[in-house]
Amino acid sequence: MAGTIVADTLTHSTAGSIATNYVVDGSAKAWIHFDVPSGTPTSRDSLNMASITDDGTGDYQVNFSNNFANGFYATSGTGDDDQYFFCVDEHNEPTSADFTMQFMYPPSATSDTDVDNVSTIHMGELA
Repeated sequence: MAGTIVADTLTHSTAGSIATNYVVDGSAKAWIHFDVPSGTPTSRDSLNMASITDDGTGDYQVNFSNNFANGFYATSGTGDDDQYFFCVDEHNEPTSADFTMQFMYPPSATSDTDVDNVSTIHMGELA
């Protein structure tokens, strides 16, 4: 059975009301949680992810199942190693189809590392 619900506002009996565009625009359109055992990224769970590839030590690319409208979506990420930080790959701008990330060591910012328990979330408009 298929159907359509058309509403501009959602109302809760005690919490008030919210415009539906907050729900549509404010929901994650893609996310992934993965580990890197033996240098090979392995997805534990995800939404709207077609694949993940290893682009080198600490560098990973996620490919979306459904593209974003453009490469200007919001992304956040984290990993299991507290000495390294998550960043957008400086050599690969995000595109509507994929996102490339790095985990780097702050003092030198030249040394990458493979990390476990990686999570990224991507929010924006889908194509």
